[in-house]
Amino acid sequence: MAYNENIPAANDLLSQSQADIQQNFAALKTFLETNHEAFADASEGKHKHVTFPEQGADVSTAANEKVIYAKESALTNVSELFIRNESDGTVTEFTSSGQATTGWTRLPSGILIKWGTGSVNANSSATATFDTTVAFSAIYTVSVSRQGQSGDSGAMYYQAYTTTNVTVYNASNNGPRAFTYFAIGI
Repeated sequence: MAYNENIPAANDLLSQSQADIQQNFAALKTFLETNHEAFADASEGKHKHVTFPEQGADVSTAANEKVIYAKESALTNVSELFIRNESDGTVTEFTSSGQATTGWTRLPSGILIKWGTGSVNANSSATATFDTTVAFSAIYTVSVSRQGQSGDSGAMYYQAYTTTNVTVYNASNNGPRAFTYFAIGI
């Protein structure tokens, strides 16, 4: 029997509704122990895991509320986690990512990180384009590291960057030389 919110009724005798009351307690126990440690266990009340059913739209928030919820991502086409600030504030998708050689991820704070690789010839520059799945609105820092054999000397650095790419210069007579980049922004 499912939980019955009308048990016991005002005119029920305890002796006649005892089985219904016990079934209600059993239903409540099942409800409480779903995704939680067992009732009356030393760890009672603690979550075993948290399940987020996928929402069809962004969840609304009132003042002094913040929510985490699951919704299908327009970026990955699978269910991802989102966080929304109070008073129907900013929504940030924070579990999606492009996990490839050239990729990206967004942190719950809204920080966007992108990485990738490129190659540049000797004494010249080359431009590496960031993954375009999610766009930077601003970049705070870019780091470039050269990839090569030990003993391969000569500076490699970025000349410039925009919200869509980084231009890397190879100040060496050796080339082409591989590099990796790491960019942080929003």
